[in-house]
Formats: sequence, structure tokens, C-alpha cells
Amino acid sequence: MDSNPFPRVRTLMKARRVRLYDLAELLRMSDSAVCERLHGRAQFAPHERTRLADYFGVLESWLFAPEEIPASARRQPAPFASAAWAR
Repeated sequence: MDSNPFPRVRTLMKARRVRLYDLAELLRMSDSAVCERLHGRAQFAPHERTRLADYFGVLESWLFAPEEIPASARRQPAPFASAAWAR
């Protein structure tokens, strides 16, 4: 399980100094319920997604889109040292 399935939510929280408590109040749920959602252990309901997007002033589709890893940042397999292994 990804420890940060919603990096854009976390980035906006940090940039705007929004605390977990603030989101809990906005979504009318406990801090632990918000934490469960942010860590991917529970799903955000459609109305919760809409409310968060409106709160941050961004599109819901952007806020909850999976992060794309640029090809240059992807982990490349180590080259196989066949000559050293063959001996």
C-alpha cells in the first residue's frame, strides 16, 4: 500500500498550512477518519472529494489523479554482469 496515495492533497495542505484537524472539520469527521483516507486505508466518498477540491480551489480530477512518474525518474534495472557471473 502506498504511504502517500494522494500527494497533491498533501502538497496543498503543506503549501497552505492546512492541518489534518482543518480537513476533519471541513469534512465533518474525526482526525483519524481523515488520516485513514489520506493513507489509502479508506476511500474518500464522492461528496468528500468534491468538498476538498472546492476547498483548495482545484479540479477534483486533478487533485485525485494518480501521480505520473517521469521516465527519467523511474528505477532502471541494474545491468547484468554476465561475464563475471559466468565463471
